[in-house]
Amino acid sequence: MQSKKLSYIITTSYMFLILVLSLKPGSKDGADGIASQIFFNFLHIPAYAIMTYLILRCFLTLSYKVYAISFAISMSHGVFIEFLQIFVPRRTASLMDIGLNSIGILSALLFYHKLYANRYPLNVN
Repeated sequence: MQSKKLSYIITTSYMFLILVLSLKPGSKDGADGIASQIFFNFLHIPAYAIMTYLILRCFLTLSYKVYAISFAISMSHGVFIEFLQIFVPRRTASLMDIGLNSIGILSALLFYHKLYANRYPLNVN
């Protein structure tokens, strides 16, 4: 039980960290170069892959329902942050960011399934 509590604490802390970092205002002078912007955009993939992996670790069983719930939580978090960025100075909401989030989410689901499907039978409930 202690391990499950720790999983929840780590997961919610990580989600909060993504939220805080995503809602920082952009640079005042627009000094971020194109290379920097591309780099930070592609950080969405590993950030959301890690988050989805952590969410999956909070569940005790493997099932399609768990995968769907994890996908829904991760995507909702990403879409919510993109919505909030509309109200942050020098930040904008971006469909590309949502697409990059979904690549990270789907890659985590696939990785998790490949890693644990042979060890634990997939519950079809």
